[in-house]
Amino acid sequence: MTKKPSYEELEKRVRELEKEAVDRKRIEEELRIKDSAIASAIDGIALADLEGNITYVNDAALKMWGGDDPSEVLGMSALDLAQSREEAEEIHRVVLEKGGWSGEMAGFRKDGSTIKIHFSASLVRNEQGEPICLMDSFIDITERKKMEEELLIKDRAIASSLQGFAITDLEGNIIYINDAAARMWGTDDPSEILGRSALELAQSHEEAVKVLHEILENGSWEGEIAGKKKDGSLIIIRFSSSIVYNDKDEPICIVDSFVDITERKRAEEALKKSEAELRQLSSRLLQAHEEESRRIGQELHDGLAQSMVAIKVWVEAALLNVRQENPAGVAKSLETVVPLAQGAVEEVRRIARNLRPSTLDDLGILATISWLCQEFERMYPGIGIEKQIEIQENDVPDSLKIVIFRILQESLNNIAKHSQATLVRLSLKETDSNIELTIDDNGAGFDMDHVLSGELSERGLGLASMKERAELPGGSFSLVSQKGAGTTVCASWPIH
Repeated sequence: MTKKPSYEELEKRVRELEKEAVDRKRIEEELRIKDSAIASAIDGIALADLEGNITYVNDAALKMWGGDDPSEVLGMSALDLAQSREEAEEIHRVVLEKGGWSGEMAGFRKDGSTIKIHFSASLVRNEQGEPICLMDSFIDITERKKMEEELLIKDRAIASSLQGFAITDLEGNIIYINDAAARMWGTDDPSEILGRSALELAQSHEEAVKVLHEILENGSWEGEIAGKKKDGSLIIIRFSSSIVYNDKDEPICIVDSFVDITERKRAEEALKKSEAELRQLSSRLLQAHEEESRRIGQELHDGLAQSMVAIKVWVEAALLNVRQENPAGVAKSLETVVPLAQGAVEEVRRIARNLRPSTLDDLGILATISWLCQEFERMYPGIGIEKQIEIQENDVPDSLKIVIFRILQESLNNIAKHSQATLVRLSLKETDSNIELTIDDNGAGFDMDHVLSGELSERGLGLASMKERAELPGGSFSLVSQKGAGTTVCASWPIH
């Protein structure tokens, strides 16, 4: 017969049942709260059986997938939602073996589009330690990864750009430069310049400070500025700078972009100088043309015209003697006319030779050079000429003959007027690819910078004229001179 419990035992049992009911209610409330928390979590949360078949998804997970009803995805294999089935199977194996896995992976949405997630999976065990299911949580990082990829592309584009890029703090201290900027400065290692003040790299610290103030005040600046390279040499850059602001519209740094225009500026300066020289040369050439016309006119007036007047007078005298039937007077008049006419002919020939020697057309450049040298030595007996001709007449193009003659003529005139030389060495030869003319003297020489700078002097005009003559047919011209060391003129033309 079973013993009836005592009142105390019954009271104790009631209290135990009441406690169990309270504990159960508390646990149920905690589970309800956890279920609500999981269901309303921003992160996607899913449960799957040990084979990976989905048994639960919260609203966030369903939304990430692109579904409207959990039934659309329940029962599906989570492995089928991965972009790479092989990768998903490997993650599933690791979770079962090691109890968890975390990392980034790519999957498919309901519409087939790609989604990238940060994924954490863990093995859920019961009180006995036995695995009962899988719990997954994930965050949609598709947009973040897209932004990262875009930033990476931009970063690589900036890093590999031929244009220089730099980032500085608001005080002008360099915190980033790309490879092009480093090369412009003269280094292959950007770390050599990081941390330095960009103001130190400007040729004018005062100008750099002014530019920085304008950037900070106006938000940007653009223009040309001169700087110093690592080796101290000059660099001129086209510089654009602007302030970078954060989401709160607060300035955080300065970004600079620049292009090396040093060679372009040098070319512009050379072009300006060349244009100025060309204007001076044109002016002097017009002046020289007028002077030459006046000289020729003077020679015709003083020489040929006088001879013709004398011839006219004696011819008239001869005619008068004819009318007076004075044969002796006629003979005397005509005898006087003959040398006058001969002198006039010689005067015409001399003027013609100065304008263009007939030997150039009749006998060629080699004979003309010999004639010019003989005339020079006759006029300036204190200056000797050593000739070295190593070319055949037929090897000199007709178009170059007058060019060679005029350069030689101008060089000899300069030597006679300015050099105080006693010896001239003349060389005209043919190499494998060029025709080369060299005129070298042992005279006093001159300061090239002084003669070639400023307005063109008479000598400067002659040099400019020779250079232009040499270069017009596609040749090159060089002149080397030093005080006390003579002068060397060299012109060269390619053989076509």
